[in-house]
Amino acid sequence: MAVLQATDVLDAGEAQQDKLMRMLSRLYDVIECQDLPSAAVRHIAERVAVPVLANLGARALEQDADQAPECGTPEWEQGLARVRQALLSAL
Repeated sequence: MAVLQATDVLDAGEAQQDKLMRMLSRLYDVIECQDLPSAAVRHIAERVAVPVLANLGARALEQDADQAPECGTPEWEQGLARVRQALLSAL
């Protein structure tokens, strides 16, 4: 996982953006954008060779908030379930 600020993408020059997009395409199978303007998400999606999702993690957490985990479920397993739900909801 990598965390990039919107300014890393939006304020960079075109050559720098191209380098960043190539790197992201090589390192990741999917890119999740959170709290970016839709124009910025489209900009990224047009330049990478992998799927680009927008706010998927936040939506999954909102959907999952109503469902309490079974008593005794480890925290890591709860997190895995949230990620799985997020991926399934994106399909």
